[in-house]
Amino acid sequence: MQIDVDPQEDPQNAPDVNYVVENPSLDLEQYAASYSGLMRIERLQFIADHCPTLRVEALKMALSFVQRTFNVDMYEEIHRKLSEATRSSLRELQNAPDAIPESGVEPPALDTAWVEATRKKALLKLEKLDTDLKNYKGNSIKESIRRGHDDLGDHYLDCGDLSNALKC
Repeated sequence: MQIDVDPQEDPQNAPDVNYVVENPSLDLEQYAASYSGLMRIERLQFIADHCPTLRVEALKMALSFVQRTFNVDMYEEIHRKLSEATRSSLRELQNAPDAIPESGVEPPALDTAWVEATRKKALLKLEKLDTDLKNYKGNSIKESIRRGHDDLGDHYLDCGDLSNALKC
């Protein structure tokens, strides 16, 4: 069955309206504390995208939270955004004649040692979880197999691989 619908009228295909908040009345730390895990990082990125005055602070918080996970790709993306945001805020400070320079405007350096170590840890943990799951399947214990799938899914989620996490 085929339905002819104008794609312009479909609410799912409607373009997202990009709101910009100029004068936020938000305590960023308190707001971030109400979320955990991946959602905390996603909410901080959303704030950084929509609130220019809190952009650098939100990205710094997101960067520190993402370092508690195995999500190296998101770390690199947030670091790139933070570098761009600090460069643009530095340009704005230089263009404003009466601006007071902020301390700590420089972004933190990309921690390549953390990136490599985390990639290795994630790979080792993935191999261990995969081996455990194969052993559970060999023993045919249903509860252990279910727990093995849950652990593997949690690891994929912690690494930022949502499609594989959903498969588990």
